[in-house]
Amino acid sequence: MKANRRRRKRKRRLGEAARIASVALKKREREKASELSENNDNAELNERRRALVRRLARASGHLTAIKKMVEENRPFETVAPQLAAVKSALASVEKILLQEAIERRVDEAVDGLDSEALAAFRTNLEKLLKNI
Repeated sequence: MKANRRRRKRKRRLGEAARIASVALKKREREKASELSENNDNAELNERRRALVRRLARASGHLTAIKKMVEENRPFETVAPQLAAVKSALASVEKILLQEAIERRVDEAVDGLDSEALAAFRTNLEKLLKNI
């Protein structure tokens, strides 16, 4: 009888240990999935940042060309397109940065909101930003 009791106790302990291990494994899997999602988000964010930096570098190049044109006393007709290009580049950078900031704030504010409502809001926000 004592042997049977010991076996049952051992089975219970093993069952509890297996359950605890299973819970720990599931928790690790969720954490890994979360990390992968964050890494994908970070990769996307880094790519957007690189694109913004490239855009700003082009604008900087246009500014350098404008400075040189002014120093050489070139006519306005040749300088004006460069000025327009710089204005456009800076406006697009500003719009992208604004969009990212708004999306970040919205994501923080509507953590539990219905996904359809959030998608509709984002669509309307994109339309609004296109007109800026």
